[in-house]
Amino acid sequence: MKKNIVIILSIKEKALTGGQKYDIHFLNELKEASNDINIIVDERLKYNSKISLLYNLIYLSKLKTLMDADVLICNSRLYPRLFLLLPFLNILNRKLTMFAIHHHYNYFTLVGFKRVINKFLEVGFLKRFSGLIIPSRYVYDLTQSVLKRNNLFLLEIGFIKKGYDIEKKPLNSSKLLYVGTIEKRKGLHLLIESIKDIKVPYKLNIIGKYDSNDSYYLSLKKMIEDYKLSDKIIFHGRVSDEKLDSFYKSSSVFVFPSLHEGYGMVIVEAMQYGLPVVAFNNSAMPYLIENGVNGYLVNNKEEFNQFITKILVDKNELICLRGNIQMQLKSLRTIKDLNKDINAFYIKELIN
Repeated sequence: MKKNIVIILSIKEKALTGGQKYDIHFLNELKEASNDINIIVDERLKYNSKISLLYNLIYLSKLKTLMDADVLICNSRLYPRLFLLLPFLNILNRKLTMFAIHHHYNYFTLVGFKRVINKFLEVGFLKRFSGLIIPSRYVYDLTQSVLKRNNLFLLEIGFIKKGYDIEKKPLNSSKLLYVGTIEKRKGLHLLIESIKDIKVPYKLNIIGKYDSNDSYYLSLKKMIEDYKLSDKIIFHGRVSDEKLDSFYKSSSVFVFPSLHEGYGMVIVEAMQYGLPVVAFNNSAMPYLIENGVNGYLVNNKEEFNQFITKILVDKNELICLRGNIQMQLKSLRTIKDLNKDINAFYIKELIN
């Protein structure tokens, strides 16, 4: 029996983050299986994540669509916009079954009172759903302890295999690469502090969309100027897929100083180009990086400097890390694996 499915997402094309890419792929795969899907796109999430009661009221303009739904699926990051609407919707539409795609806990990235209030809202919001769709094994394990509930569906991220010949990758590059959003959670200020005293030649290319008027971006630019690193650290903004491919191929080390990740898709993307990864030892990082095998997990800025330098200087170490990465990629979870899981979820949970 087909059901009317409503999906609420922050964006449905031109994804900027790994989470958005996953959501769009999930949506498109469901659309292949069912014609009875309505999409509500909340573009505001991209620009402003502040909690506001007004956003809960804005969704009332979509009330008829929501009332006609048998199944509602939304990104859990929308909790500031929906935490009041969902209880109201449950009362009005008794037949509604709700699922959330849950990438990570936002309150983990906050401190002080903001952390307390967002934990209350986010955890309470998640408890209202019939089930949680979780793309990350790290978040899946964490949710079992945070929420202590059943009905968790691990539909783990899959990748398109690049087929890049790692053995032909040159060993003489001194280029470091970062790919991701330019925001404080990504820890770029700590990365700059870490590499300012590296004694060997290097160049850091930073790929990711930024706002030239954003206070965090401006603080990073000031650090670079103060440390006289303008010739070594370059912001390229968002680039084409072809240009990004070129950056991956020409780099030796992928640096990822993020302070919290639900998955970290770019880590796997970088490894497909034979790049060992140096990252802080937190959140999802140990699920992807084996210390001394395919990269290094570090605990402070000094270790970040130490292991970047080690890879740049010791070519035998680089060869060893690349060889290990090549072996691990043979068992990489693919997009076909994810599609099978999505279709199995659709048949078992959405139409039965």
